[in-house]
Amino acid sequence: MKKLPACVSKEGRTIGHVDFDSQSNDARAQKRILVFGLIHGDEPLAGEMAIEWAERLFKLRGEKIEARNSWRVVPMLNPDGLERKTRMNASGVDLNRNFPTRDWDADAQDYWKKAGKSDPRRFPGEKANSEAETQCAIAQIKDFKPDFIVSVHTPYHVLDFDGPQMPFP
Repeated sequence: MKKLPACVSKEGRTIGHVDFDSQSNDARAQKRILVFGLIHGDEPLAGEMAIEWAERLFKLRGEKIEARNSWRVVPMLNPDGLERKTRMNASGVDLNRNFPTRDWDADAQDYWKKAGKSDPRRFPGEKANSEAETQCAIAQIKDFKPDFIVSVHTPYHVLDFDGPQMPFP
């Protein structure tokens, strides 16, 4: 498993990734897909699913099946939360709510207090991108430059697409 320099949790645990490069010669058909697992430490099945995903990609390569897409799988973005069996990281921040969106400074804290009723499980942090794990995720995005990002969560059986409107592939 590989690691970017920025990918260490607050408590010093490695946040690794595995790359599977495209084997297709058709650059137009190739997509770059980044998979994040275990953003919430109390969702261990999300991490297991990401690991299973990586194992399946590895197995397909061994069977000489052409991989038309390039994949990067980060099976465990929140290892400290997993160790503590809590949604949040070691700082008590919900990593989902710590990403530096355009409206974070204006809305994140108010939204957490009003809509989230100051639920500590959904605390967005004092500042956007304040957490080592969020910084790792952003480093992964900048390094890999994905066309799509898949964030695996459990247990709700939902596929939630938050990207730009586009035709179904």
